Amino acid sequence: MRTYAEALEVLRSRTRPLGKEAVPLGQALGRVAAEAIRAPSDQPPWANAAMDGYAVRSSDVHSPEARPLLRVVGQVAAGQWPDRTVEPGTAVRVFTGAPVPPGADAVVPQEDVVETSEGIQIRRPVSPGENVRPPAEDFSAGTCLIPVGRYITPADIALAATVGRDRLWVYRVPRVLVLASGQELVEPGQPLEQGRIYDSNSYFLQARLRRLGVPVERWSFLPDRWEDVRSTLARAFDRFDVVITTGGVSVGAYDLIRKAWEALGLETLIAGVAIKPGKPLWVGTADGRWAFGLPGNPASAYVCLEAFVYPWLWWVQGFPGALPYRFPVTLGRAVQNPGGRTFFLRCRLHVRPDGWYAEPAGPQGSHIVRTTALSQALVVVEPNARWEAGTVAPAFIPEAHPLDLLLAEVP
Repeated sequence: MRTYAEALEVLRSRTRPLGKEAVPLGQALGRVAAEAIRAPSDQPPWANAAMDGYAVRSSDVHSPEARPLLRVVGQVAAGQWPDRTVEPGTAVRVFTGAPVPPGADAVVPQEDVVETSEGIQIRRPVSPGENVRPPAEDFSAGTCLIPVGRYITPADIALAATVGRDRLWVYRVPRVLVLASGQELVEPGQPLEQGRIYDSNSYFLQARLRRLGVPVERWSFLPDRWEDVRSTLARAFDRFDVVITTGGVSVGAYDLIRKAWEALGLETLIAGVAIKPGKPLWVGTADGRWAFGLPGNPASAYVCLEAFVYPWLWWVQGFPGALPYRFPVTLGRAVQNPGGRTFFLRCRLHVRPDGWYAEPAGPQGSHIVRTTALSQALVVVEPNARWEAGTVAPAFIPEAHPLDLLLAEVP
C-alpha cells in the first residue's frame, strides 16, 4: 500500500492539463493562465502628474528666495496631450494623470500655489521630479505580467486590462460528476425507512466543488446492482472529464465501483492509501479521463477530497504548485498517531496574536459528520508521531482557497 506522499506523487506525475481556451477578460477570474502575458510597452508610457497642480521647471523655483511670478500658458487634463512647452518663467495647469508637458520636470500641488490675475507664485522650493510619475515606473516593455500557470486574481485582471487585453488563454476547467453509491441511501426529503440513511456525501462534494468554481453535476445514488453500476459509470465516463463516486471501493460483496471501473478498462493508479480516514481510496484513468472512488464514510470522503481530488483539480488546469498547501498551526493539546498511516485530524482553529492554534473539533470516527462541520483544518499527523502541545504542525485549511494557491505558486 502506498504512503500518502507516494500516492500524491503518482497522481501528480500522471496528471496533464485538459487543454486551452480563450475566454473574455471578465470571465478569466479564478482560472489558470495558459499563456504568458508580457507588457507591450512601458507603463506609464510617459511622465504624468501625480496630483492636481502646475507643471513647472524646478530651476525657476529652486530656493526659498526664488519665487518669481510664473505665467500660466495652458492646461492639460487626463486623456489630453499637451500642446505647449513649459519655457522658463511659465507653467501649465495639469490634473492627476495628465501627461507632463515638455520642458517641465516637476508638478507643484495647487495648495502650494498663490494664484493671481497675472500668473502664479510658488510658496516653497521645488525639486526635480517632484510629483511626477516617470515612464516605466510600474513596469517596462517586455516584463512578464502574468506567467503560465498563474491562478488569475482580480489584480491580474487589472494588469491584463492595463495592457489592452480583452481575452486571455486559460486552461480548461474539468467537467465533474459526483455520484454516491449504496442501496442504503435515501434522498433528503424522502421518508426514511429503518436501516437506511440519507445521502450527504454527494451533496457535500457538489457544494465543495461549486465553492471552487468547478462546473459539477450530481446524479442520484447508485444501487448495489452490477449492471446498473456498470452501465451508469460507462455513460458518465463518456460525458465528463472526471467522475467522483463515494462508497463501493472497499472489499465487501456490495463494493462494485472499483470492479466496474476496471471492467470498463480504466487503469488503476491508486488502490488504497496508508491514511486515516480514507484508506480504501481508488483512482483510475483512461483516455485522458479520470475516476476517483472515495470511501463511503463521510469523514473519509472529506479527507480524500481535500488530500487528493482538490490538488488534482488544479493540476489538471495547469497549476504547477505543490498542493495541498500546508499552513503552520500550533497544537493546543498533545496529539498521538501510533499507527503506520498518516492521520488527518479534523481541528478547530483559534486565532491568537502569535498565530493559529488547532485543537480537535470532536470525535474523529470516519462516520461522524458533525466534527467535519465544526472543523476548519485538517492537521496532517505523520505515522507514529507523538506531538506535544505547542508543536507547530502542518495543516490543510480548505476554506483558505485561493490563498493556498497564491502561496503554493512556483516562484
